[in-house]
Amino acid sequence: VLAVKPIPSIRDDAMLLQ
Repeated sequence: VLAVKPIPSIRDDAMLLQ
């Protein structure tokens, strides 16, 4: 996620975790 989307990485991570 961080490598693919360095900007919305936090949002993507939160979505995956949830």
